[in-house]
Amino acid sequence: MEAGAELARWLVLSALLFAAMAKSLGFAAFRQSIADGFPGFSAQAGAWAMLIVVVEWGIGLAMLLGGGGLRMASLAAAMLFAVFAGVIAVALARGEALACSCFGASGRQVGIADLLRGTLFASAAAWTWHAAPATSPALPERLLLAGLGIALVLPTVWMRESLWLLRARAGE
Repeated sequence: MEAGAELARWLVLSALLFAAMAKSLGFAAFRQSIADGFPGFSAQAGAWAMLIVVVEWGIGLAMLLGGGGLRMASLAAAMLFAVFAGVIAVALARGEALACSCFGASGRQVGIADLLRGTLFASAAAWTWHAAPATSPALPERLLLAGLGIALVLPTVWMRESLWLLRARAGE
């Protein structure tokens, strides 16, 4: 159970830091995607974009540091990803075209894969909050779980591309 929580921790913190870095590097495009996707917030798109980036950096770094703040950071990550999944679910239900800016601005629309990814990250963060060990695992186990968590986040970041490759290999 503790190893699972540690793996979930690394999956979530890797996703947060990767997303924060991508949004920071392409901040103008990310800000514009908020203005385009949420016209009611277009006047404050820069402030919303900055808030999202700062929150992702903050939660991700707090999870990286671990210690006493890990449970609070994990709960914050679970809530953040649940909100993201909720926004995606509402957009899909309404048939609204919403650009995916989950890991930096992109030209594609959100889809069910993005909803599943957000739900996965929210669940992993909730598991980390629930089962966070009182002490860190030994260094070799921690490094193994960190590497595995980081490696697992990449296919989720590029989920559509990963699914396309799997379908292509299956001969579809």
